[in-house]
Amino acid sequence: MENIIKRVHSTLSENNYIPLFYIESGSRLWGMESSNSDYDIRGFHLISKEKYFDFIKCRDLVEVLDGDFDFVSYDLDKMFNLMAKSNPTVLEWIRSDIIYFNDLPEFENFKNEILKNIDYKALFYHYVSLAKNQFSDNKDITYKKILYVIRGILSATLASQKQIPELKIRKMFEQFDKRNELIDLGNICLAKKIQSEEKTYIEDENRDRFVLTVKNSLYKISELYIESAATKSNLIKVLSEYCIFLKSEKYNII
Repeated sequence: MENIIKRVHSTLSENNYIPLFYIESGSRLWGMESSNSDYDIRGFHLISKEKYFDFIKCRDLVEVLDGDFDFVSYDLDKMFNLMAKSNPTVLEWIRSDIIYFNDLPEFENFKNEILKNIDYKALFYHYVSLAKNQFSDNKDITYKKILYVIRGILSATLASQKQIPELKIRKMFEQFDKRNELIDLGNICLAKKIQSEEKTYIEDENRDRFVLTVKNSLYKISELYIESAATKSNLIKVLSEYCIFLKSEKYNII
């Protein structure tokens, strides 16, 4: 962990950016990592005070892909704009239990206020889209691909019930009252993925059955319609107040 933190600080210091919050995302966060999974470090930063007041706008993200070090950092404004839309990806970031660096004051209160006011419609359609995009054809079907589709379908199902999906996939399975064919398949794929490398293909004798199971479930969940929440104004208020507070503190503005 120390090496990752040093790498994050070194990367951001090149532009005098102020690191705020960095976590592990992706398969390691979801409890789905393989033996050769890389490290997906995600988070956000403040640009330097000089660049903040400059009229020349700078890029709103920093990206590094170097071996198994996959790093993405958004600037604060980009991050908060995504949270204002209840973007599920960044909502997963602030819920991560693998935290490398956190310099956000009163973080738990802030996080809880965000999660109290999210729009489940945004979560639902994101996870349905995630499942559909992963599963575009019947060729070259890996255990990883099927597992990602299952995660998307189950997350969308929970969002349709106004439940926040657990990040660890085994805990997500437990959010359902009873096991079903999709969860049984998820357990099979999870065990295989953890024991294998990332691109392990499903055997020919199982592929069609696995594909049919996820296709049927994906079709059913896609037929649902979810209404938007009436809490967006509350969410924007929480984000605006915290953003002003954070910038005032970090930039020493009274």
